[in-house]
Amino acid sequence: MGDRLDSPRFVRRVTWAAALVLVAGIVAAAVTFIGRGSSDSDASSQPVQPARPVQQQPEGSGDQVPVDRRARVVAGEFILSAVTRENLPKAWRITDPTSVLRQCGERACTYKEWLTGNIPVVPYEGAAIDKASFAVTESRPDHVVLEVALLPKDGVKVQGQIFFIGLRAVGAGPKRRWLVNEWTPRAIIPVPQAEG
Repeated sequence: MGDRLDSPRFVRRVTWAAALVLVAGIVAAAVTFIGRGSSDSDASSQPVQPARPVQQQPEGSGDQVPVDRRARVVAGEFILSAVTRENLPKAWRITDPTSVLRQCGERACTYKEWLTGNIPVVPYEGAAIDKASFAVTESRPDHVVLEVALLPKDGVKVQGQIFFIGLRAVGAGPKRRWLVNEWTPRAIIPVPQAEG
């Protein structure tokens, strides 16, 4: 096994794979930052707010629709209540009871369990948040997925992190409302380093 790791052929393949991953990352970053346009140019310099404009999907992208303002509001409220653990009663009301976010192991969490803060929602320290930036990943009439970058204040030991937040619409007419059904950290796959 050690001889295989030292072989020039293996090292060359790992180097090419790493280069391809790097190029893909650069292209993705360029598309993300260049494709925002002037309306989102100040997105990362705004303080965290429950409701803020998000990038809309371009026309002709299937059945994508503009993001409902109420969905954006609920996404912000979820971050400020559930993710930071600062208002768990409110977080309970805006979290989809059928989602994994309301599961405590193999069963649904009780309200009392939820209020302990030991919940299946990946936390982020509220006092450390300086800015949040939202980008639309998917927007359908009854389902929205946003990519959220939480950026820390200078001097804190918390690192910035990117999450996906999913929301689904329930009810109809004046009783229609949005509930959070997904809060997932974006995975970052490390690129292996070639020895030598």
